[in-house]
Amino acid sequence: MEINMKKIGLKEAIINYIFKKNFDVSFIFTLLARLKKIQIKEIIWLDEVNEKYVINSTERSKTCSVSPNFNGIQKETINDGCLYLYSLKDVIANVHSSNFTSKYLNNIYIERVSTADIKYCNYSAGIMLGHNAEKAIIKKNNKIKTLNNIFFMGGNGAFNYYHWLIEIAPKILFLDSKFLDNLDYMVFSSDVKKIKSFEVILDAFLKYKKNDLPILFIDPNIDLKVSNLFFINTFNNVVFNSVEKLSDVSFSHYHVESLKKVREILISELGVREFKNTNKKIFLARGGDKIRGYNQSEIIDFFKKENFQIVYLEQLSFNDQIELFYNADFIVGPSGAAWANLIFCKNNSKAISWLPENIREFSVFSSLASIFNCDMHFVEAETHSDLGIHSSYTIDLKLLREKYLLLN
Repeated sequence: MEINMKKIGLKEAIINYIFKKNFDVSFIFTLLARLKKIQIKEIIWLDEVNEKYVINSTERSKTCSVSPNFNGIQKETINDGCLYLYSLKDVIANVHSSNFTSKYLNNIYIERVSTADIKYCNYSAGIMLGHNAEKAIIKKNNKIKTLNNIFFMGGNGAFNYYHWLIEIAPKILFLDSKFLDNLDYMVFSSDVKKIKSFEVILDAFLKYKKNDLPILFIDPNIDLKVSNLFFINTFNNVVFNSVEKLSDVSFSHYHVESLKKVREILISELGVREFKNTNKKIFLARGGDKIRGYNQSEIIDFFKKENFQIVYLEQLSFNDQIELFYNADFIVGPSGAAWANLIFCKNNSKAISWLPENIREFSVFSSLASIFNCDMHFVEAETHSDLGIHSSYTIDLKLLREKYLLLN
C-alpha cells in the first residue's frame, strides 16, 4: 500500500486507499479497516428493495423537473411519482442522512434520485463516507442510542432550510394516523429544535395532523440502532451532492400535490397576511457570506434605483419571510436556499436569479417557480475559480439590467 502515514492518520489513510482501489481491496485489508470502525457494505438502492419492505403506498401523482429559463429556452421532465412507506429491520441510522446500514447483513440501503446517472451522484452523508455504484464506506460514531419502533424523520441536509422545508418536513403530512399507534417515537435531527423556522414548520404540520406522538431530537454525532425503522421516501428530491456533471434536469423531481399542500397548510396555520400598500419588489441580499461571493454592491445599487426593497432573510422571522414572498410581485437575488420560499409566491409573480455556466441546468428553483406559476428567468454568471457550486462569480450588470427591463 502506497500510503503516506506522515501527513495523515491511519484511519484517513485506509479510507483514501479504499477510494484509490475503487473498493477492490483484500480480505486482510478489510479486517484492518474494521479495527478502525470502517466497513465496506454492498449497496441496495432503496427504490429497488424487496416489496416486503413497502408496507403502504399512495396513488401515483405527477412529479416534474424544469430547467432554468435562459433566454426562453427550458427543458421539462414529467413523471409519475409515488409515496412509499418502508419498514426496515435492525438497521443503523443517522439523522443527517437517508442511508440505513444493516446491523447484521453486509449491506446498506441508500435513497437516490433514480432518474440521475449514478456516476454523477454523491449521496455520502451521516455514517456513509463515500460510495460507487455498488459499494459504500461506512464509519460508525462512538455514541449509539438503541430504539425499537420509530418513524424516522432525518435525511440528507436535515440542517438546511431548503431540505427541511421541501424534502423532509412534508412527509409528516402523509402519515396515516392508524399507523402511528404502532410507534414509540418520531425521530428528528436536533437541528429542528435549534432553528426557529424549522420548529415553526414542525409545529404547524403536527397541529394540522393532530399528531401527539412523542418526539425525539437526536444529535447527528449519535448513531441510532433501530429494531423497526419506518421511513417515507423523499418524494421531493434532489441529488445531494454531484460530481463531474454538476447539474441536470434529471437530478431532481418534485411531487406537485405535496408542495401545494405544504403551501396551503403553512399559509393557513400561520395566518399569513396579504398587504395592499407595501413595496412589491424585493431583492434577496446576502450578509457577510464569503461562499459564492459576487459583485453584490453593484447589483444592489441598480435595484435600489428601481425601488426594490433590500432584504436579508436571516434577519426576519419565518412568518415575515413567508409574507414577503406571498406579497411580492417581483423577486431578484442569487441562487440559494432562500428561494425555497417560492412555494409561497403569488400567482403570476416574476423573478430573476443567476447561475454560473457549470450549473446552468440546476433545476431546483426553476422547478418550484414553474409549479407555483412564477415567471422566473436566469442570467449566466462568470465564475472566478474552479470550486464547483461554491465558486465566486461576477454578474454582468448590463445583461441583468436588460433582462429586468424586458420583464418589467
